[in-house]
Amino acid sequence: MSSNIKSFIFAFVMCCVVGLLLTLAAEGLKPLQARNMLVDQQKNILRALGIMQSTDKWSKDQVLSVYTNTVESIYVDAAGSLVEQPSDADLPMYVIREGDSIQRYAIPFKAYGLWSWIHGYIALDGDASTVVGMSVYKHAETPGLGGECDKPWFLNQFVDKKIRKPNGQLVSVGVVKGKVVDTIASDQQAYYVDGMSGATITGVGIERDLRTTLQQYEGFASALLKEKQS
Repeated sequence: MSSNIKSFIFAFVMCCVVGLLLTLAAEGLKPLQARNMLVDQQKNILRALGIMQSTDKWSKDQVLSVYTNTVESIYVDAAGSLVEQPSDADLPMYVIREGDSIQRYAIPFKAYGLWSWIHGYIALDGDASTVVGMSVYKHAETPGLGGECDKPWFLNQFVDKKIRKPNGQLVSVGVVKGKVVDTIASDQQAYYVDGMSGATITGVGIERDLRTTLQQYEGFASALLKEKQS
């Protein structure tokens, strides 16, 4: 057998062995990857709900334990009714209850900025009117500009902002160009946050698509408002 054939056989066998090992490693890591993704999702929901702060260094087990014992994952339809067997048309929610009463709830949102979809969660008080927190976990916006959308200084501004007028009209939260105190009348400042310098398009996208997301959940919000008023 020539040396060339031997080299070919050796290379072929090595490729097969390495390929098999890589496949086994990938399959073996899937449960760990799935757990990491779950923990990351739960971490961002807990941050939006105001249970976990961005500076907290919780272990994976701690995140899983707090989430499991605090948050209930549900689906509602467009009318706001609880769905037992959700379809693609139904809406996911993450709620904190006190007895039968919903105290806080978080919903996922995505907004298109300058370069990318921005993914996160926004959480509201049981009054369906007051923001209790917001988190952003994925985007590809420009660092230092639109990339500031995931920074605490930007996200923390949403806490205690109002998404609806006293008459119940949904207005969401606006993102201004510049400073709220410099551009918005004092009696309207509860509905706006400061924008990101040099990232007007990112701010416009967040404002636009956040409103769209909140509108999708108005069936649930209306039912919750009626329950609180009764």
